[in-house]
Amino acid sequence: MKVYPLIEERKYHLSIETELFYFDVYPAWHAVYDKKQDMFRVGVAIKKGDRKYHIFHELFAEWDYANKDVAFEEAKKCLYEIIAEIGTQLLEATKGGATNE
Repeated sequence: MKVYPLIEERKYHLSIETELFYFDVYPAWHAVYDKKQDMFRVGVAIKKGDRKYHIFHELFAEWDYANKDVAFEEAKKCLYEIIAEIGTQLLEATKGGATNE
């Protein structure tokens, strides 16, 4: 039996899994082979059973930041902001704060 949240963090990889969601940051690919620079992918998925349905992703290119570590930290920051926003919206919905207006 899994105990949630499952959090795995290692160099240039972060995943957070709950019963309903899966969030991750990882190197998507070496985008510029000659410079050995990476892009990090931030992903959000909804889980149903053993399947994950990806609903969002964003890319963070190493060359847009000071270095690979900074790019990864910015990708993680984006992921945490997404998790916080989902939490806020779900909390508002359960309080009756969400409307169709």
